[in-house]
Amino acid sequence: MKEKTSKREKIILYLKEILLLSLASSFIVICYRLLIDNSINKIYKIFPGIGFIKIALCLVSFIILTFLVDKITKKVSAAAGSGVTNAIEEYEGLADQDPLSLIPARFLGGFVSAFVGLPLSKAGPSIHMSAISSKLVGKFLKVDVEEGKKLMRIAGGLGLCAAFSAPLSGIFFSIENFKGKLQKSYLFILVLSSFITSLLTKAFLGSKPFLIVEVYRPLDLKIIAYIGIFSLMGILSGFIFSKTCNFMKKRVNKGWLSIFIAMAISLTYSLALDFYMGDTKLFSQSLMDKKFSTLGLAVIAILFLILLGLSYASGAPGGTTVPIIITGLLGAYLLFDLLAGFKLIGREYFSYIMVLAMAATFSTVFRTPLCASFLAIELTGAYPILFDCLAVSFIAYYLAGLIQEQSFFYKTVTDKRKLQGLGLKD
Repeated sequence: MKEKTSKREKIILYLKEILLLSLASSFIVICYRLLIDNSINKIYKIFPGIGFIKIALCLVSFIILTFLVDKITKKVSAAAGSGVTNAIEEYEGLADQDPLSLIPARFLGGFVSAFVGLPLSKAGPSIHMSAISSKLVGKFLKVDVEEGKKLMRIAGGLGLCAAFSAPLSGIFFSIENFKGKLQKSYLFILVLSSFITSLLTKAFLGSKPFLIVEVYRPLDLKIIAYIGIFSLMGILSGFIFSKTCNFMKKRVNKGWLSIFIAMAISLTYSLALDFYMGDTKLFSQSLMDKKFSTLGLAVIAILFLILLGLSYASGAPGGTTVPIIITGLLGAYLLFDLLAGFKLIGREYFSYIMVLAMAATFSTVFRTPLCASFLAIELTGAYPILFDCLAVSFIAYYLAGLIQEQSFFYKTVTDKRKLQGLGLKD
């Protein structure tokens, strides 16, 4: 009788965890996405017909906003940066972040970063806030430390799921990104809560994919060459992203001045070329729609990497998930134009190659091949090329692992802890 009661209590606990985690993650990320998207829409209204007085007013207001971000990140240090590393630190027991102060700080900091035009995304902070919100769920349900850690791992995946309305990506992100043994109850809660979270976000924010693409898959043996070539291109793009961020981090001091310089570069670029780089979704779609010349794209790629590295190094609140994907798209775009110029690849396969590049680059940086594959198809709706994405993701995962064992984010945490005389738990 006691055993039956125990099983019943466990099932009730699991159902409570599913419901609370899904509601918490969905509510936080839906509100965050609406806030950031609204700030991006507001900035568009500033640019048309802009004159000297408006520019001056923009600069003054942006200086005030960058000061505000600096104050936020100094008061709540975990609100700085992309969010993925912060979530890993909390999960590994290397930090103790207060959700009641962190989540509002992330909201305000993310709003300012998006408004001033930094090329950062919503996914990283969504993962972070969702993971940290699990502490409130665990406290409410009075679970032990191990159960709380399990909830945090699940909630981290729900953050990615809610950021893109991508349930399969969220499931595999939770499994692959966070280390630790898998339990049957963990998988049960993870799968159900991911699909509930996805349904809720789609109900409130719509069900359109992140990017609109039409993919034509090659039907001959050239597909093997394309998979091999663009796996290598994805690895190169991933390491370009990592090296750029690390290079800038060593040379740029965190604080309002760095954020202001990044903002000024972004504003100048947007005004000069009438293209707002702060809207990473629009930028990604423009790349998918092949709206740039090869020379113009080369210039854009250099400016984007400089601005991304500076934004990352400054400690501005904002994610790097979409910028990682954009880095892969930029590299694939340039290589595709080169190969197409020599008639080595048909131009009708452009979208196909771009989706492969997304998967390979994400897998290189995060070392999550399954998540990378499913994210690429859930973002684009290109489900027929799932196996192609799996191929490039696992090639990138294996070869990148030979060059550097840890993912970019775990290595960032490890390096930070080495400086503090600490280390990651096994």
